[in-house]
Amino acid sequence: LCRSRELLSMALTCKAFGWRRTPSGSSLIEEAARQFLANQLRPSAVERGALPQHGDDTIAWLSILDELERLRLPLKFSKLVGRGMEYAGSESSVFASHNVISTAVTNYVMKRGVHYASFTLSGDFAIVGVARPFRDFSFVNEAEGFDMLDRDYFDDILAQRTDTWVGNVHYCQLYCRPDDAGLTDVDWTDLQECHEVEAVEESFFDGDIVGLLVDL
Repeated sequence: LCRSRELLSMALTCKAFGWRRTPSGSSLIEEAARQFLANQLRPSAVERGALPQHGDDTIAWLSILDELERLRLPLKFSKLVGRGMEYAGSESSVFASHNVISTAVTNYVMKRGVHYASFTLSGDFAIVGVARPFRDFSFVNEAEGFDMLDRDYFDDILAQRTDTWVGNVHYCQLYCRPDDAGLTDVDWTDLQECHEVEAVEESFFDGDIVGLLVDL
């Protein structure tokens, strides 16, 4: 056994027949997850900083193992919001037409620590960014595309708020163009206004790699 889902399946089976616990009081499955993390996966200091912390009654070693496996997988776009956008070979690559702005989003939620993702640009225009978690996108008119900075959507976006929306930056994006690049962020609670675009002294071309780093 070497995957969190396999251990979870065994845990459910053990639960059906009665748990067996180690001398420390933890279940055998929990102990197996702990040892696999420590002896096989060996998370780095950066990874440990991004993982949930054991010790809370709601956080188990099996949950930490599952989170680490997800953290090491290539970032996938779990949903394409709007029209004119499709996957290009895998869920880690998307292609969009230029006549409408649509958005590819991932369902990976960053909770703590340092997170980094890189994107290889295809074409002469792209936008990469990071946003607060959304519960759903049912408010989007798919025929019109979806732009995070479209003020027509601000009320619907604000309706997605939870208590975890702390701070005054709820969305940040980087325009990647050959001759007109810029960085902007928005606080959707601040009079529904975007902050001014900050010029970036960099040109972006087809094939360039853009990295985003978030430190929580």
